[in-house]
This record gives sequence, C-alpha cells and structure tokens, in this order.
Amino acid sequence: MARFLSHIGGMLFLNKRHKSVRTSIIFLLTNFLVLSGIVFTMEIILIFLGVGNVFVPMTSTVWDFLTKLVF
Repeated sequence: MARFLSHIGGMLFLNKRHKSVRTSIIFLLTNFLVLSGIVFTMEIILIFLGVGNVFVPMTSTVWDFLTKLVF
C-alpha cells in the first residue's frame, strides 16, 4: 500500500529533475489565480454598487482577437 501511495504521489508532483517545468506550471497557476481574484473582486464591487448590466462594447477586431486567443 505504501508503494502504491508513493507511486501516486510521484505522478502528481514533478520531481527535481524537471525544475523548469515545475516553476512554469506554478507561475501560470499563480497568474491565473491572481487574474481570477481580480475579476471576482470587480464582480463583488459591481454587485455592491447595484450595477445590474454592464455593457462592454466590442469591435470586430477585438472580437476576432479574443476568438483567436481562445480557440
């Protein structure tokens, strides 16, 4: 059972040999969490201010850029 749990732990965490991969994954996750925290904070502020609908005007060039970025 201990060997099985050790094997599962080895699959979940990258070892020290892949240090650059590990640091880049941590960097991306940290930035994603910071960005989602900012968006969540803005949503809470808008809810407390009583703003019902927020209209964000998008031109076709901005829309094309966002679709290329996501897809």
